Amino acid sequence: NPFLRGFIKGMPLANAFFGATFSASVAYLLRQTFAVETWVYSTYCSITAAVSMVVPLIAVPIVKKFKPNKLFYMATLSIAGGILLIGITALFGIYHLIPIAVSIVLITVFDCMTIAAAIPMQMTSSIMLQTGVEKNILGRVSATLRMVSIASGAIGEMVFGVLNDATWVWLPIFLGSAGVAAASLFFRRIIVI
Repeated sequence: NPFLRGFIKGMPLANAFFGATFSASVAYLLRQTFAVETWVYSTYCSITAAVSMVVPLIAVPIVKKFKPNKLFYMATLSIAGGILLIGITALFGIYHLIPIAVSIVLITVFDCMTIAAAIPMQMTSSIMLQTGVEKNILGRVSATLRMVSIASGAIGEMVFGVLNDATWVWLPIFLGSAGVAAASLFFRRIIVI
């Protein structure tokens, strides 16, 4: 099944770049590069966590109105765009083209926009998996996909951690955007839109 093979290859790739960008690079940017106080970082985390809880309530009716394949592709592409905006904002903040406080606010807004795209992407990936895989192997396929995604996420975070220390922090953020965009284009090839 070409869809299934492609999906098992593509989702971990997208998750690795997506997860590493936020858990390694954006955290490094805020805590190390911008040296924000703990309360500022905690506020950022609280806002993004609140958005993560609210978006599913809003997304369910929206997901029902669109073809899962098309929404999945568009959401993945939107995530890449959101990460790109975070990278640009980080670059502007680091080089003092905008005040760091403005950069932090914009990064929080763009992160929330990315979350708003990530949740429908996850919803539609579940729909596509459940409708594109035979019922007798669905459990095994789901477990394999989860295992590979977790492993790729951990590897991505380690690699991005090293890159954060060895390069400019904005570089891994742009790499994260490029990786998610590449995964999105890969998905475009394997799913019918």
